[in-house]
Formats: sequence, C-alpha cells, structure tokens
Amino acid sequence: MALREPAPSPYRLRPGGPFDLDEIARIESESFPAPWKREFFASELVEPHRYVRVLGRDDGREPRIGGYLFAVSLYEEFHVNKIATDLRLRHQGY
Repeated sequence: MALREPAPSPYRLRPGGPFDLDEIARIESESFPAPWKREFFASELVEPHRYVRVLGRDDGREPRIGGYLFAVSLYEEFHVNKIATDLRLRHQGY
C-alpha cells in the first residue's frame, strides 16, 4: 500500500507578532487551567533570544491562529516555555 500525500494545509508557520496576541491569549485560556496573561506574551515578543512562532492562516477563515510556540535560546540550549494548539485543530496533525 502506497503512502498517501497529505492534504495541503491552509496554515503556515511564521513569526508571531503583537497582532496575534488576542488569538494567542484565547488559545491559552482554553488550554490551561492557570493561563499566562496576555501581557506576559506581549513581553516575550520583545525580549532577546526569544523564538515565537504561530501556525497562522491569512485566508480570513477561523481559526486565524491554529497554535503557537514560545521558546528561548541561550547558551546552546533551546527551552520551550509555552506551546498549544487551538482546540478545534487538535488531533489533526498540526
């Protein structure tokens, strides 16, 4: 049996920015019993050595942000601080 080609995804991994904070905060509050505050995510966007990526789509359909990753890279180490996927997209390979 041949492997099936995955369906094209409307989502693309891209750097996160201030315009993503509302969606990030929504996913965070739906995903964790003690969510980070929106302001903490905002501060992470401007701190040095931070790696912020979102799974975004720009075709106007929901969810606009399918997930996010906040990490820090220091001294040859990479530490994931927060990662989550929108509830509607879980268990779909994202």
